[in-house]
Amino acid sequence: ELEVTLLRQTNRSHGRLCQRRPNLFSMRFAEPEGDEIVADGEFFWIRLASEAPDQVVQIPMADRPGGFDFYREFLEDPFEVYTVLEAGSEVVDGVATHAVRLEPRNPVDWRLATVWIDPAEQMIRKVSIVETNGSIRRILLSAIDLSPDLAPDFFDYQPPEGTTVVTVGGAPKDR
Repeated sequence: ELEVTLLRQTNRSHGRLCQRRPNLFSMRFAEPEGDEIVADGEFFWIRLASEAPDQVVQIPMADRPGGFDFYREFLEDPFEVYTVLEAGSEVVDGVATHAVRLEPRNPVDWRLATVWIDPAEQMIRKVSIVETNGSIRRILLSAIDLSPDLAPDFFDYQPPEGTTVVTVGGAPKDR
């Protein structure tokens, strides 16, 4: 869920998020269908077919070393990276969790996060991120499978035929 506070608008989506540490990531949406974010080890590929069906954004992963890793982002050395505050407890998707509020000590692309952690499984179940522009991104992780059967090329990405690839820091390329 993305709440764009400036526009008083909330957009909801759902899909499948997969991660293979250290640098492979995939978020492919069933709703809105065709939207996807994939990190293939070299680039982040962002296609928001619901908004710009003929465009794919390509961002070198060198701009964000290690890709996007929920564990690394929020749980690795949290007391060095964030001011950490207890934020209560909540049942999330039928699981008892503890919430922690994370305030970055150094500037990042967001200003506050609350993370709900399942202490029994030591897994993140929910994240709420207040972005620098004031928008609020909420992610609920459910039906967690720690050993999914993924095809070897699952994290490969090829922009659809006919799309324009916009490379951050580079010129558009037609596919």
